[in-house]
Amino acid sequence: MNFKRRIGMAVLLAMGVASSVEAHPAGTAGPPRRSLVIPTWIATPVVAPAPAPTTPTGKPPAPTPAPAPPAPPPTRGPDCVVACGPALPLSAVAFSLDGKTLAVGGYREVLLWDLVAGKLGARIGAGQIGTMVRAVLFTKDGKRLITAEGTPYAAGGVKIFDLPGGQAAMNFQEPKGAVRSLDLSPDGKLLAGGCTDGAAYVWSLPEKKLVTTLKDHALPVSSLSFSSDGKYLATASLDKTIQVWEVATWKPDDKNKKTIVEAPVRCCRLREVGRHWAGGGRMTFVFGLVVGGQEGRLLEYRMDDKVPPPYRPDVKIDLDAGIPLDCVWLNDLDQSKWYRQWVYVAASDHTVKSYTFENKKLTLADTLTGHSDWVHALAASADGKRLASAGGDGSVKLWDLTDRSLLATLVQLAPGTDQWLVVTGQGYYATSTPGAVAWKTGDPKLPQEKLAALQNSDLVGQVLAGKKIPQAAK
Repeated sequence: MNFKRRIGMAVLLAMGVASSVEAHPAGTAGPPRRSLVIPTWIATPVVAPAPAPTTPTGKPPAPTPAPAPPAPPPTRGPDCVVACGPALPLSAVAFSLDGKTLAVGGYREVLLWDLVAGKLGARIGAGQIGTMVRAVLFTKDGKRLITAEGTPYAAGGVKIFDLPGGQAAMNFQEPKGAVRSLDLSPDGKLLAGGCTDGAAYVWSLPEKKLVTTLKDHALPVSSLSFSSDGKYLATASLDKTIQVWEVATWKPDDKNKKTIVEAPVRCCRLREVGRHWAGGGRMTFVFGLVVGGQEGRLLEYRMDDKVPPPYRPDVKIDLDAGIPLDCVWLNDLDQSKWYRQWVYVAASDHTVKSYTFENKKLTLADTLTGHSDWVHALAASADGKRLASAGGDGSVKLWDLTDRSLLATLVQLAPGTDQWLVVTGQGYYATSTPGAVAWKTGDPKLPQEKLAALQNSDLVGQVLAGKKIPQAAK
């Protein structure tokens, strides 16, 4: 093993990216079965409205105008206690373009959650993926699923499966390390993968072959991103650098020198924000960065180094708790606030933090809680209204970004099986295994039949689709 790879592995281990799942793979002696506790906030079923009273003529009386009472705030309901197998960490998540399917990568397989029916739809790659899934991505047409895999100790690869059946379509084995990140060019023809061997690989999907290998980093390439016009590719590394490449030549962009940051980069999002004309026309990029590790717990938003102040809005904040592990950058849902962006950061303190970026400032807006272990991966739906977070506790949380409330928790009840559970924030649930669900409540007046009535797959499907359902009756 060469010196660079040894250093890379040491950094990976120090930053906690060697998941505990390697220590307890499926089918070997591991932790015992557990009870997963999922909190709810309104835990009594929706009651259909009573029919309107009628007059002797059979016609309803004229309505009496009355001000609508304010909606009561959600209150903590009973906990959903689920008997399930050991928690295998989840390390990758992605929405399909139409928002109807959520892909979640874990140990040796990808789960496809049906967000319309409110259930686990399929398991992809079982028996074909040999290690931990590090990244997942749907093709632009939604007909295929791309998976990246590998461990810090061995070579990885990229596998592509046809949907919905999961038949293997392509298999790229050129990487000499675990592939940790994926991105598709805007036209969907080029696939880029960042690898722990310090290289970025680019494949042509129509031609099913490797196009180029970009070797510029001394440590693992942890993240990469195509520009919106497809002319540039940025690669970010644990060596504290970011390089911008011209897609036409696959050479470093001579107008953007290598950017050096203060700590290992875990996540990078490349955006074109305009043209800077001083010294000739040139492209200006914004790098949305999450950097973390022993040397700093930082979130940065900055332009490339050659943009002079005051045009370069370099912004840096220190996360007091938790190492940032992934991030999502979104425009504000209110189109009139085009100048404001939202930044969601997955952290090792079991939370997802939301920040607003406005007036060259990053401001903490909210902290989303519910996971009981590190949050490894984030993904947003194409319309920017839902966020999915995947954690080391083996669960996926689905969030409503209009108000940053918890929509639902999705759990595979036993590794390598079709057993599943979906529990909404209000307590409605759907499951393949009703006997695994119990309720813990401190209210002796809450009848068990009302708790049993919370099993409602129709309402669960509506919640997963981001629809607002009527408030539950007390």
